Amino acid sequence: EARATVDEGKRELEVLVRRREDINAEISRVQDVLEALESFEAPGGAKDNGVKAGATVGAPRSGGKSSDG
Repeated sequence: EARATVDEGKRELEVLVRRREDINAEISRVQDVLEALESFEAPGGAKDNGVKAGATVGAPRSGGKSSDG
């Protein structure tokens, strides 16, 4: 019974690891899109707004990374 529980736990861990990899890949894709969009922004006020948006998006990611360990 203990082995079955350990095996089930290992399978669940593998699923979670794959999900985390998928989520991190999606975050990278979204950041790439944001960077591409920022390159199309008009100079001046719009660029300042882009910087604020980028900082907002980056904060949850760094927070998420610290909770992984």
